[in-house]
Formats: sequence, C-alpha cells, structure tokens
Amino acid sequence: MSDTRTLPIFSDKQLFLDDYIIDRLEGVSRKLNQPLKDPGNPLVVRDRPWEGMLIMHGSVLYDRDERIYKMWYQDILKEFISASLPSSNVAICYATSPDGVHWEKPELGVYDYHGEHDNNIVWMPPASYPTPWMEPGSIIKDEAEPDPEKRYRTANWIYFFREYNHDYGPNFYVSTSPDGIHWHGLTNIVDLPSGDAGYISYDHNTGKYVGITRSYPNLPGFDATWMRARTICWSDDLKTWTRPQLILAPDEHDSPDTQYYKLSMQAYEGVYIGVLAIFRTEAQTIDQQLVTSRDGRIWSHVADRATFLPVGPMGSWDSKMIMTVAQPPFVIKDDTIAIYFDGDDLRHDAAMRNVGTTGSDRSIGRATLRRDGFCSLDAGSREVTFTSKPFLFTGNALVINAETSGDGYVAAEILDADGNVIEGLSRDFCFEFRGDEVRHVVAWKANPEGRVEGKIAYLARSAMAWGREIRLRLYLRQAKLYSFQFV
Repeated sequence: MSDTRTLPIFSDKQLFLDDYIIDRLEGVSRKLNQPLKDPGNPLVVRDRPWEGMLIMHGSVLYDRDERIYKMWYQDILKEFISASLPSSNVAICYATSPDGVHWEKPELGVYDYHGEHDNNIVWMPPASYPTPWMEPGSIIKDEAEPDPEKRYRTANWIYFFREYNHDYGPNFYVSTSPDGIHWHGLTNIVDLPSGDAGYISYDHNTGKYVGITRSYPNLPGFDATWMRARTICWSDDLKTWTRPQLILAPDEHDSPDTQYYKLSMQAYEGVYIGVLAIFRTEAQTIDQQLVTSRDGRIWSHVADRATFLPVGPMGSWDSKMIMTVAQPPFVIKDDTIAIYFDGDDLRHDAAMRNVGTTGSDRSIGRATLRRDGFCSLDAGSREVTFTSKPFLFTGNALVINAETSGDGYVAAEILDADGNVIEGLSRDFCFEFRGDEVRHVVAWKANPEGRVEGKIAYLARSAMAWGREIRLRLYLRQAKLYSFQFV
C-alpha cells in the first residue's frame, strides 16, 4: 500500500472529483460526466413585451414548502441602447414551475412597465438611481430568519451612474423580501468591492456568507488589461468581510486567451464543487469546466480541465456561449441534479453589441445529472480495481452509487490498514452488484451456511471494531462507480 495516512471520512460520501480517497487505480479510468441537456431546450425564452435578453444571473430553487421550482433571472429590457444613457434598463424577473421543465411567468402587478402592471418583474433599480447594468445575486431563503419580512435575501451587483448619486457606485447591494417577489431595501456592502459576475451566497458548511468576486491580476504571459480571475471572501453578517483571496486564475496549463469569467460554487457531500466559466477571448466563446475544493480556499481543476458543460453544435441556440446560474449552481431533487444556464448563438462581443435588439435570442435551458454523477470510475470488459487510502471505520453498511452493463458487476472487500483482507469480508464472500442503483447496500455472506447480511459491523465483530483503520477495495467490470459511503 502506497499511502498510510488515515483519513477522517466518517460517514461522508466519497466522490471521485480529486485523489483525496484514492490510493491506487489499476486499469480504472476516471471520467468527467457531462450533464445531459434537456431535449426541450430552451425552456424559458423571451416572449413578453418587456423582455430584450434573458440572462441566467440569479437563482433557481426548489421550494420544498410550496413544492414548486422558483426562478429569478435577469432581463435586459428592450429599450436598452447604450450604457451611457441615464436610464434603468435592467430588471429581475420571476418564473415558477411544477417540474423544473415547464415554466410560467406569473402576472404579479409589482412593477409598472409602460403603464402596464401585468408582468413578472420583481425588481428594478430605483428611479432616482439610474443604472445601465446590474446582475441579480443568489437568492437565499433563510428558514431560520426570525423576521418573516426578511425570509428571502439577495445581494445584487449594481452599477449606478455616479454622476447622478455619488453615494452609489458599482458594488453589491442587499435587499430582503417576505416572499421572493416583493423586495425592500438597498444596502451598500461597502466592505466588498467587486467587478461584475460576482456573487454572494450562504455557506451551510461554515455558517458564513461567502462572496465569489472577480479580480484582474497581472499574470505573466496573459493580457493584463482585462484578465479575469476569481477570489473568495467570507462574512458573518454581510457587513464585514475577510480580505479577498485569489483562488482561481489562468496559468501555464491554459491557453493565453483564457479568462475565468465566472464561478458558481456549492457545498455538496462534504466538499465544494464549482462551475467555472471559461472565456476564450479569441473565439469570444464561453463554456464551463468543473472545479473542486475541500476548504473553499484551495481549489483544483477536475479531469485536467475537460469541458463539463459545452456549447451546442453550430447553428444551435447555445452554440457560442453558456452561463450557469449565480449560486447555487445545482438544484437537487430526489436523485437528479439540475443545472440551469443561459445560452446564446452569438459570440460574446456580438451579444454585447446586440443587447436589447432582435439580434440575440439568448434564452434559458437545463441540463441534468444523476445524483453524485459528476465523475465516475469506469471499467470496460476486463476486471479492474480501486483501492482507497486508509480511513476510520465508523459505519454499519457500505452503500455504493453505481451502474453496470452487459455482464458487468461491482464487488467489494474490506482490508486492514496494511492491505490484508479482513476475514469474512473478502471479494469471494461478497455478492456482486449488477444493475443501476443510487443507493445499493453491499452484502456479504456472513458464514459458510450462506446467511446474507449487509451490515459490516455484524459480519465480522471479532475482526472489525468501530473506529478501526481500514481500506476499501472495489472490483469493477463494465461498470461506472459514482460514489461510496459507510453509513
């Protein structure tokens, strides 16, 4: 065995985004799985008089209390002509769906648009503070908030014209709402300056607010004029923030025209997973890669920077640019992970020139993965093995998320820290898994009489003590393994 460090994984689910749990792969290939785009895409298109261009800044949430999906998206109103004009030409609009696929734009009566209140606009900049640009932030529904009038919270990035009010400039501004529709307040977060494509969300892992902001570092070998990179900072109260720390910037493994346009991140099964927008300045295209972190501060690229969410084929509605929601990037319901994004068939520079005209049909679509399906350990027609690093055994059962094809299978055995098979928990005593399950409990024969028992602590009480250092070895053939967990 090559790694003797004992990992404190406890009952945390183990994914294969990085090498944290992996000690040895023999014949196994690790694969980044691209989400499947919905065949009905785009799901939300501009079909109202006030809609000029739909951009998926904002959020999509599944409200478990109301049992509906809720979407907040940016609308660049049709009268947008030039950022030099002193008028407010952007808005936040609202849509709902029973299934995440079929969306409705309710007539809310909150804002007036050319004398009509029958629209789905839920926020516009105050008339006294004209703005040429704003980007909706992450929508946070805080069930623990004692004031029901502040059940929802967001921090929008807004660029106000300074010549009209010197107290307001490009920055984050906090608003609250009782229902996600009627918003109040506009508090400037003066301690957190940021360029656009920055977001603030709530991190349940730390109990803090987290800000992902844009910086422009001077990097050797790259164009320093508009070099986009990503920073992170934290706050307990949305007022005082830690100093922004650079976490992701193009390096020698990227092409010279690469910029990191945007990062949407989310805590998932004990780790952070981020969707990183990759802007190619020569082609003026944007697609998405996957990144991950154990602590939110040290990040790594997944699968050697392979594309996670690609643009569509030539001529399709999303053939040039794809941008995901602000935060969180993943909407998880049952055993499906949904990723909402906007797509455009125009290059970035062309899309900006055609804002508010009929030149861009930027719309919103969806892509899906199975639960834990970001990366998998894949096996072909011959048997291959995965062996974990040593960790503390604290559970009763081994649960795997896997699928097999043909005569494929997954089998397991438990080793001690030195790599010796523990009696009664060998591969020979293990019942092979065949099929497709998100939560399959691995079973062994408990004794020569053939009793079947999936609870490991019961299987080998004499050899397995709670808290003992063990390793896991899995045998795969014609199979995909997405995760494992001791529960």
